[in-house]
Amino acid sequence: MNISVIRTLAAGAALFAASPALAAPDIMWVNPGGGLSGLAVEGAPVEALKAGPRTPQQIVDGFDMLCMKTGFDKLKVNPVIARSADWGGAYMPSMMAMASGEVDLGGWQGEDHSLGVAKDVFFSPNPQCVLTVSTATHYPAVVMFPVLTARYGNPANYAEMFGPDGKPNDNTRPYWLFAGSTPTHERVLFARSLSRGSEHRIHLALLERKKAS
Repeated sequence: MNISVIRTLAAGAALFAASPALAAPDIMWVNPGGGLSGLAVEGAPVEALKAGPRTPQQIVDGFDMLCMKTGFDKLKVNPVIARSADWGGAYMPSMMAMASGEVDLGGWQGEDHSLGVAKDVFFSPNPQCVLTVSTATHYPAVVMFPVLTARYGNPANYAEMFGPDGKPNDNTRPYWLFAGSTPTHERVLFARSLSRGSEHRIHLALLERKKAS
């Protein structure tokens, strides 16, 4: 068996091994402007998510626990998942060969959700944590928005979210701002609701970036 990496993910956590032939987690990553993208490792099929019955409140609660309170630290995320009855899932490594060595694009994945945490790697110099949930019901932004505002207050671009007639501006993507790890940085929460045919997904992402000068 060709083992490409063997590492411990958390103190006392399970040992895992990865091979290019193993399935990769279905994770999306976010850029500093809130755009989403996936990164595929050649030869590694993606383990697709299955739609589940989670509600917007359950999704926001999970995001708060997994991303908002763990500081972009995989070693802190792993025990939280291990203790959770609702957000379980195995860590799935996904190794990409780079000139400087192998980079792990992996994350945690349960039946209906995935969680990616990245920090100081080539595609994410900005620390980030992204929770993706596949839902049986489509929850458009207008449904997710009240749940997020109840937890985090109005978004930073709240004034842009409604037109002169008071109706929601569908072209505006809300984002929330929080204090960063230093006075020169800020943390941004991006929320996206995407639907294509019968496939519905909620993406909640927390990213730390340098403040605009």
